Amino acid sequence: MYPVNRFLSSYEFNGWTVSLHYKLPHQGWKIHVSATYKNYQTVLNHVVWLAEKMDFSFKFASSSKLVEKLLDTHSVRESGGKLITIYPKNQTHCLFLLKVFSKLLGRFPGPNVLSDNQFAGTDNISYRYGIFENKSSESLFYKGKSYEDKRLPYFVLPPFIKNDPFAKYVYPKKSNDSHWKNLHIEGAYKITLGGGIYYGTYLKKEPIVLKEGRFGIGIGTDQAIAKRKNECQILDKLQGKHYPLVLGYFTTQNNYYLILQKITGLTYYEYFATNGPVVIEKNLCEKSMTDFIEVIKNLISVVAYAHRKGIILRDINPANVLVDIRTLKVYFIDCADSIFVDSHSCEKIKTPWYTIPETKYNTYAEDWIKVAWMILDGLGGVNRNLCLANYTQVRETFSKVIKYQGFSSKWMIKSI
Repeated sequence: MYPVNRFLSSYEFNGWTVSLHYKLPHQGWKIHVSATYKNYQTVLNHVVWLAEKMDFSFKFASSSKLVEKLLDTHSVRESGGKLITIYPKNQTHCLFLLKVFSKLLGRFPGPNVLSDNQFAGTDNISYRYGIFENKSSESLFYKGKSYEDKRLPYFVLPPFIKNDPFAKYVYPKKSNDSHWKNLHIEGAYKITLGGGIYYGTYLKKEPIVLKEGRFGIGIGTDQAIAKRKNECQILDKLQGKHYPLVLGYFTTQNNYYLILQKITGLTYYEYFATNGPVVIEKNLCEKSMTDFIEVIKNLISVVAYAHRKGIILRDINPANVLVDIRTLKVYFIDCADSIFVDSHSCEKIKTPWYTIPETKYNTYAEDWIKVAWMILDGLGGVNRNLCLANYTQVRETFSKVIKYQGFSSKWMIKSI
C-alpha cells in the first residue's frame, strides 16, 4: 500500500516505508495515526500530502500483510493500530502537528492506540514518548542514565518525564451508559487487541462474562465488533439452553460490549486431563468410561440442539466446551464464529490438529467431525501422561454415543 501522491522515500524495512525530511533524534515525542482497513489508503494519502507541505518525517505500513497484522484481532496490543508514525523535531513541533492532525484527520474513524494518549478527543490521533530509531540502542537515555522504553497497552511516561506536556489536550472519556453502573469487573480470562473477555457481577449479584469488541480492529469477516454482534444474534436464537444467556449489550466509546450469563465448570481439556476414560487405577476404569459416555452424549445434545435451530457452531474445540463436574452437563461458551446455515459463509474456522475435509467446512458435518476429534482427545489425547486411543477404540465409543441421538449406523460409518 503506497500513497497516490509522490513523496520522499528514504528506505524500507520489514513492510515499513520511511520518509526522512531531517535527521531523527534517538528519542522524543512521536505521533501515531490509526485507521481502519477500509480508510487506510485515504488517510495515508492525506498524511503524505501534509508531509510535503509541512516538512515532517514519518513512516507508514506499506505492506498489506503488515497492515493486516497491525489490525488483526489477535495482534500485539501495545503495537496494534500504529499504521503511521510521525517523528516531530521536538516537543513544540509535536504539539503543532498534533493540532494540525486532529483538525484535518480527526474525522476519519480509527481504533484507539492502547499505548498512547488520545489527543483532543480524537480516536485516531495519539502520542507517546519513545525511541525513534533503535539502530544503536533500544534504551532511552537521560543525563547519562539508560531507561527501558516500555511498550505497554496503556499510556506510561518514562521516569525522567514527570508530567505529560500535552495533558490539557487529553479529554477524559466518560460513558453515561447505565450498564457500567451495574457492572463490577473482577478480572479477565483473556485480552487481545480485538477486545477482552472479562468476568464479574451484574446488578450486584448476577455472575457474568463481559465480552468486548474494539472498534476498527479486524479484517473482513474477522472484525471484532461484527464477531460480538454475531454472537449476540446466535445466542438469542439458542435461548440459553446449553449456552450462555444474553443479559444485555451496549456500545460505548465506539466499542461493543456483550453481557452474558456466567457458566461455571471445567473446560473439556481440564476435565479429561484428570478424569479421562483411560485411567491407571483399574477400579476407576468403569466409572470413568461411564462418565465419558455421559459427557459425550451431552455434547452431542448441545450440537444437535444448535442444528435444529439452523446454526452451525464451527469453533468446536476443548477450550470452548465446559463440563459441569457435578451433573456432567455440557455447555458451549463461544459462539463468535458460529453461523446460520443459510449464511453462505466462506470463512474457515480451523482448530489445530482437527483435520476437516475442505468440502465439509460451514456445513453441519463440520461440527460432527470436530465432535469425533473431541472424542479422540477425551480418550487420551488430552491427558498426555496416558497412551493415545487407537482408531478402533474411537470408532466403537463414537458409535455408542451417536446412537443416543438416533443417527443411523450408515451416517456414523461415513463420518468416521
